[in-house]
Amino acid sequence: MIFAEVRLNWKIGNASGHGSPLAATSENVQNLESWVSDCNREFGPKTHWLEFTISETNPSELAVSEVSEVNNHGS
Repeated sequence: MIFAEVRLNWKIGNASGHGSPLAATSENVQNLESWVSDCNREFGPKTHWLEFTISETNPSELAVSEVSEVNNHGS
């Protein structure tokens, strides 16, 4: 089975990183878009962005805490 995923990426100066992939549901995408907007205001334009991928691993199998961190952003 194929799954659509979304992941937050960032690069600030020489440091870069990314979050864990999440299922590309409308709720997850909206939460991550909000996070990107907030972080780009704080750290500068284009420092944070989303990456969409296709995977054979079900992202819903991620630890609940990883999903909760994204869903609770800004709460």
